[in-house]
Amino acid sequence: MHPRMYRIQPMRHSLRVSSSKQGTRVKVGNVASNPEDFRMFLRLGAILALVYAAAAYVTWLTN
Repeated sequence: MHPRMYRIQPMRHSLRVSSSKQGTRVKVGNVASNPEDFRMFLRLGAILALVYAAAAYVTWLTN
């Protein structure tokens, strides 16, 4: 959908994928200390929200 978003920092993206609580805490700490990372985090959250809304809309249409 947005390939250039993921091309920015593939290494950090793989770090975010880890779903362990400690990994999430480390990621949040990095975001707090790095405003550019924080902006990317917000952008990724917005993309996920859009994808989620689109999926919910599609399921609502098919029902």
